[in-house]
Amino acid sequence: MGSYSLSEEAFQELEAIGISDLAVSKRSDVILAFHVHEFTMSVHEIRGFLQTLEAGDKA
Repeated sequence: MGSYSLSEEAFQELEAIGISDLAVSKRSDVILAFHVHEFTMSVHEIRGFLQTLEAGDKA
């Protein structure tokens, strides 16, 4: 993430969706952590919708 400081929690959220080549810092950027959380939640929702559609159910 360039020069941005990523918290352990934000790193774990990104790792859960397959993004793990990042550095963790003890001094994290809270705004970045918020946006990472929102991004990962959206990815989880999209994956859930895709699974629903693949199963033939209505989204």
